[in-house]
Amino acid sequence: MDWPTFSHHPLWVKYGDEVLLGLLNLAWAIIILVVGMWIAGAFARMARNAASKAKHIEPTIVVFFGSVVRYVIMAIVLVAVLQRFGVQTTSIIAVLGAATLAIGLALQGALSNVAAGVLIVLYRPYRIGDYVDILNGKIGTVRDVNIFTTELATLDNVKIVVPNGQIFANAILNYSTSETRRANVEFNVGYEADIPAVIEAVTKVLKDDPRVMQNPQPLVRVLRYKDAVVSLEATAWCRQMNVGALNRELPTLIFNAVRTLNQPFK
Repeated sequence: MDWPTFSHHPLWVKYGDEVLLGLLNLAWAIIILVVGMWIAGAFARMARNAASKAKHIEPTIVVFFGSVVRYVIMAIVLVAVLQRFGVQTTSIIAVLGAATLAIGLALQGALSNVAAGVLIVLYRPYRIGDYVDILNGKIGTVRDVNIFTTELATLDNVKIVVPNGQIFANAILNYSTSETRRANVEFNVGYEADIPAVIEAVTKVLKDDPRVMQNPQPLVRVLRYKDAVVSLEATAWCRQMNVGALNRELPTLIFNAVRTLNQPFK
């Protein structure tokens, strides 16, 4: 069937204009959606770049602000797309108002994550770059904080994505808020050991280590008496950047110091 014949077909005569109008609206809707997504991404990047240049704005707020800008623009784009299909703004608002309760019940977790994300940005229990422990074992460096989730990177570079709602409802351990940290090492010696000599030797090891702060002074003390051994604890204050290395190396340093005294190390 050629075009002149098809154009005079009864169905085309009756519905042709509506089909063409629908196709035109569909094309415009696709264009608006694609362009809107590009604009949302561009404005989000511009917002992050502008906010990052301000010295008083922290990286956590910069990333969160970019996410908010993106989602707001995408919401406007969605309204514009729906309008191309004849859905009026007032109708959209009415539908959204009627559906708010149902959506709220269905998306309680997502909405709680959004609320928690806002609270995290406002109260700032952690910031991008902080080393934290959340949910009793999720330990890593904060890489990103957005509306819904917080992203961590572990020491072995494993990515952990945790919903903000779960984080804000639990205790948060932030190891990066203070410039100084305390390293603790517990070790055991036999009852036949010369305890004062052991304490003196281990204290000297701590004082000779350049990473250990002398104010407050390092401390070695008897922690408890067990059935077969005496448990001692060595504590030393250091800079935040050195606490990990000290906690790893002090057991070996203490072992060598006790061994040079020919004391039984348990």
